Amino acid sequence: MKPLAIALGLVLSGAAPAQDDRVAGGDELERVLAALGEPIDLERLQVLIGSGAAAGSAAARRVIAHLSCRRGYPSAWGLLALAVHQDARVREGALSAFAEIGIRVEDGAQGVRTALHDIDADVRLAAIAALGVNGDAADVPVLLDLVSAEDPRVQAGGFRALRTLTGLKLPNQQRQWAHWWSQAIPQATRRVEAARRTLEKGGKEADVQDARRLLAQCVWIDPRKASETARRWIDSGEPRLRAEGYLLVANGRLGNLVPDLRGMDTERDQAVIAAAAECGAALGIRVSCADGASTPPSGR
Repeated sequence: MKPLAIALGLVLSGAAPAQDDRVAGGDELERVLAALGEPIDLERLQVLIGSGAAAGSAAARRVIAHLSCRRGYPSAWGLLALAVHQDARVREGALSAFAEIGIRVEDGAQGVRTALHDIDADVRLAAIAALGVNGDAADVPVLLDLVSAEDPRVQAGGFRALRTLTGLKLPNQQRQWAHWWSQAIPQATRRVEAARRTLEKGGKEADVQDARRLLAQCVWIDPRKASETARRWIDSGEPRLRAEGYLLVANGRLGNLVPDLRGMDTERDQAVIAAAAECGAALGIRVSCADGASTPPSGR
């Protein structure tokens, strides 16, 4: 998989913008977009971004519209690649669409944080929304500062991002959010560890369901650790844990684990296959099964 940083550099290089604006008004770009398939093929999308075909503003906007309609991890990846475009309206559109899709792209987190300091106010607002999807615990103090900003749009965006990131439904009051934050991490960390132990050992169905919900809700505390847990479970020799790994990826919207979903050709356990299918549906990708068939993504 091409690292997002490479794609960002290719977009920033502004390759062939004149040709791109010409293509955007004709049929060539439409043919390229159609060839991405349904669901979108990530490698083909990487080639499209890397070719400079979206370097011009008109073509970039068309690509954003195409990705926004199809959603899924490939779309989220492509939108973050376009979030550094030279055109502010393209940056804003890409970040806003990424926030709507709501799937994490781990190596795009720093790009979202950088966009918080964009010269364009609307891009900064879109970046706040994107941070609610792709942020982690280290971003909460930043959002708490934003809800005290003079600009009411920034305040509202900060509160929305806090709710999106944490799953909490606190009111738009900085004091309440600050009080919650002062004691959130120790409490949440203990609960996450307890939930992880429950899923690793197994237990009553109600307890397992509660543990799944808690882990998914708390991915934002440490997305990297959540990904490591999911990957370890997916690689487990125990079918029950493999299934839990796929469900954690699905419920936590951990898009960076997409490559780990492609090793299903030898899986025989039906519960694991069902969990992987749910994962593919959540991330908008196809997951190959042992019988040679593939699970079609339903999208969310």
